[in-house]
Amino acid sequence: MKVILKESISSLGKPGDIVKVSDGYARNFLIPKGKAIPASEGNIKLLQESLKKKQEIKKEQDENLKKILEKLQGVEITLEKKAADDNKLFGSVSAVEIANELKNKGIEIEKNNVILEKNIKELGTYSVPIVLKSGFETNIKLNIIRGK
Repeated sequence: MKVILKESISSLGKPGDIVKVSDGYARNFLIPKGKAIPASEGNIKLLQESLKKKQEIKKEQDENLKKILEKLQGVEITLEKKAADDNKLFGSVSAVEIANELKNKGIEIEKNNVILEKNIKELGTYSVPIVLKSGFETNIKLNIIRGK
């Protein structure tokens, strides 16, 4: 019997795959548990339409990500922080602060898109990686200067 998988099953495939399984496995396990549906012509057409819609949505999301990436190209942020005489900050600069500063410049990104190995604790100039979904990534320049 051919079935369309609704969820990933390690021994069979990923969602949307059409696989051939024994009748008993399909009738007694996959279909009752909601893990698959019979591969009828109607269900296959629905699957194709669903995949087409998902591809359109992904394409639209990728275009939006490219626009954000273009905005991020060459962006330079300057943060004023209190620091000791040896250039050590009182506190640190986190991904949240960087994301908020980008929002102030009109670039909406989430704090988890800002990749910091650890919080920045010294004055200076840094290259900060920004990683968006689907492998879109770039670096921005971050200047931390002595504030009041």
